[in-house]
Amino acid sequence: MEIRSSEQIERERVLRKRWGLAVLLLALLSAVLMLAIGVKYKDYLTREIMLWAINNGHSVMRQDTSLTSALIKAPLNYVKALQAKEDLPRLVIDIKFKYFRELQAKRDEAMAKGFLIKDPDDFVPASIRLNGKTIKVKLRLKGDLTDHLMGNKWSYRIKVQGDDHISGLKTFSIQHPGTRSFQAQPLFFNVLRENGVLTPRYFFADVTVNGKDVGVMAVEEFFSKELLESQGRRESVILKFDESMFWDEWMALGAKGPVFDNYKNAALDSFQSSKIAKSESLSKNYETAVGLLRGFVNGELAASDVFDAELMGRFLAISEMLGAKHGVSWNNVRFYFNPITARIEPVAYDSFKKILAAESFGAVFSGEPFAEKLLGDPAVFEAYIKTVNEVAGKIESGKLLGKMKKYEQGYLPLLEREFPFLQEFPYSKVEVQAQRLPALLKDGGMISGAADKKVKASYPDYKYASILHAYTIRDENGPYLELANAVPKEVEIKSIEWISDSGHRKAPFAPVSAIKLPMTLPQTPEGALPDFRRVYYQYPPEGFGYFLQVNAIIKGQGARGQGQGEVYEIKAKPYYAALKQRPLPASSVKEQLAQHPFLAADPEKRKLYVRPGKWKVSAPLVVPQGFSLEITASTTLRFAPDAGLISYGSLDFRGTEKAPIVLEGMSSSWQGLLTLNAASPSRWSYVTVNNTSGIKRTGWELASGATFYQSEIEMEHCAFMNNTTEDALNIVRSQFKLKDVNFINTASDAFDSDFSEGTVEGGLFTDIGKAGGGDGIDVSGSFITVNGARFLNISDKALSVGEGSKMKAVHVIIERAGTGAASKDGSQLEITDSSINRTDIAGLMAYIKKPEYGAASIDAGGLKFGDNVIHARAQKGSSITVDGAAVEAEDVDVDLLYETVMKKGLRR
Repeated sequence: MEIRSSEQIERERVLRKRWGLAVLLLALLSAVLMLAIGVKYKDYLTREIMLWAINNGHSVMRQDTSLTSALIKAPLNYVKALQAKEDLPRLVIDIKFKYFRELQAKRDEAMAKGFLIKDPDDFVPASIRLNGKTIKVKLRLKGDLTDHLMGNKWSYRIKVQGDDHISGLKTFSIQHPGTRSFQAQPLFFNVLRENGVLTPRYFFADVTVNGKDVGVMAVEEFFSKELLESQGRRESVILKFDESMFWDEWMALGAKGPVFDNYKNAALDSFQSSKIAKSESLSKNYETAVGLLRGFVNGELAASDVFDAELMGRFLAISEMLGAKHGVSWNNVRFYFNPITARIEPVAYDSFKKILAAESFGAVFSGEPFAEKLLGDPAVFEAYIKTVNEVAGKIESGKLLGKMKKYEQGYLPLLEREFPFLQEFPYSKVEVQAQRLPALLKDGGMISGAADKKVKASYPDYKYASILHAYTIRDENGPYLELANAVPKEVEIKSIEWISDSGHRKAPFAPVSAIKLPMTLPQTPEGALPDFRRVYYQYPPEGFGYFLQVNAIIKGQGARGQGQGEVYEIKAKPYYAALKQRPLPASSVKEQLAQHPFLAADPEKRKLYVRPGKWKVSAPLVVPQGFSLEITASTTLRFAPDAGLISYGSLDFRGTEKAPIVLEGMSSSWQGLLTLNAASPSRWSYVTVNNTSGIKRTGWELASGATFYQSEIEMEHCAFMNNTTEDALNIVRSQFKLKDVNFINTASDAFDSDFSEGTVEGGLFTDIGKAGGGDGIDVSGSFITVNGARFLNISDKALSVGEGSKMKAVHVIIERAGTGAASKDGSQLEITDSSINRTDIAGLMAYIKKPEYGAASIDAGGLKFGDNVIHARAQKGSSITVDGAAVEAEDVDVDLLYETVMKKGLRR
């Protein structure tokens, strides 16, 4: 008797089901042929078959294929799809009956209302089986409209519990592939990522729920740290416009409404708000991000002051070229605050409607006020035009479409097994766009100016879900209540009062200056920006534990009677004021020459020069975009404590051994330097950077003494000394070469490489991490070679290789360190012909701190260990080989290590 594995039985079951579907398709084809000769109920059957066909992929990509033709081709497509060798990952979801009943009740409620109302308490425990492993999760239903809840393909938001992950994801959604236009969404995301724009990770999987095969589902990553790190970004906040009132109005009308389909009338909200509240640095990032976005919405800041103009231009251009207009709507786009550049980057999301009709390929800047306002900025529009032309050229050459088709073939046959009418992406429409848009923009034509214009429509009477914006904010003058009317009718504030958190006590509201109540707030016309008013106040005598409640009504007789006479009780939310200037200082050459008498300029060469000598720098030294800064031998710049160097161009610092360049504080510390998006490489020789404390400005901080961001750098014979912040030198998303660069006496890490590639040759790392937990070289997402470096008295790890990095180290000398060399979280370290002596924990360590990255490895050879050194420790799951011999793995409590001997003294 043949014994079959559970996998074989499952495969046979699925194949039988799919062949049955093929027979059904043939039967339906016969039905259509009968209709063609006039069967009774022809119109009804045709309509039902059309709906069924659309749900199986017909007309999603193209609308020029008849249903009869599609039915004829479908069986052949289906048979070909079954021949595909690849298989999708299979997720088996198990939900206990009582919890599934809760989900069922929630789904029934949504189907009755036509809208899913979500609550944080909706999550229920479950488990997912994948590749023989059972993973605990919590899940809830997701989606706004009921298309996410049709049939048995319900959409779920899933949070993986503990240290586990699923394909590197901690939080993600599963949904019907058609909700994001099947393969169109991952195709679009792939093109965006190749152009540096952030997107969630996205793939397809076969899903079973409680033993029932629900078929192919789309897996979409949620907005989290893992999304950012997977694409070379530092952890920070991701925001969106609050859609709650938009959807409340939709529920009342059954469609978009006239009042809250307006980004100017929406607050800003964050993802993972509880995590942000627990982190000082994330909270500061959130405050700055909200201030920047409010400044843009209010018109106080230009788009290029708030957003990364290059990335925003690329996002809008590629969205337009590939028909992803849906994703640029104000309620779909997401925002990442880059803590280094202090600018907002777009995060693509929900890019397509269900059917890619011709209007999907219309102009982004006609009819979407948010996109229009962005493109009204010259810098964003310039990046948009440049990307349109670049992408059009790649389309016309066949390079881009060829790459897209190859990528699509990895998914399309697998999708066609269940959706046999599905066709390939509409490349012909993309080719038309490639011809149309460059011609439209050839003369540099600006946008139509139709922003903020709405087509007037009539709506039935409906009740506003809310009528007022009420925020509590603090500035240098104290706390204040910010109030604005949210509706196109006058609103009357009847009273303002303090309510205890328990709701049992009240206290009177005490404004600093007397106000008259009732107070009338003028109406906010549809599509307009609300007019905000400030009322400074004093806290109640009882102190904290209270919130402010504003009680208001719609004044007078409303044309539609929305909530007329009803008192709205609005709880004031903590919020942040709009910024009037961006955190990073901007300056002109003229301003810099006036502030710093030691500077000279050569406008033709686009260079600033520092005259040799010793100079005091009392204000920030800013190198404007398009310029570089040159400093020669025998030059010392002594910076005030609140001053630093911020450069948007390259730094050419050429000292000599006898006449070095010195950057230091006037008396003690200074803020340090940042080089940002320099167009050409920076080159340093014989430069000493002394006593840096990190850049600190209102709304923006950098925890490194010297930072190079997307700026190539070469250094030789340089030194970083007495740094008191998190990293003495931080290189991010850049190429680098460090030769004989010394790091001496740092509070924490010496050199930190994030998402970069380069070499370290020679150099001394000594007295590193005096505040605790300092590494000599710490790399994340990087590829680096270290040759001949010496490490002496390192409090934590001499070499720390993490987050999917690769390092080759040779001729390294390590003397006195917590750990000699560590590889963690999917990283690979190759270390040869080196010596490790006097370590507290081990000479070599391999372990997992972040499970989503996977196991780490070390391949060592020709090492010399000191007498009292534990040679190597490998956590179970990771591996170390020394001279070809595997080290026996052991249980390692990594959390305990990072709470004690590896704890960072300056991490926040």
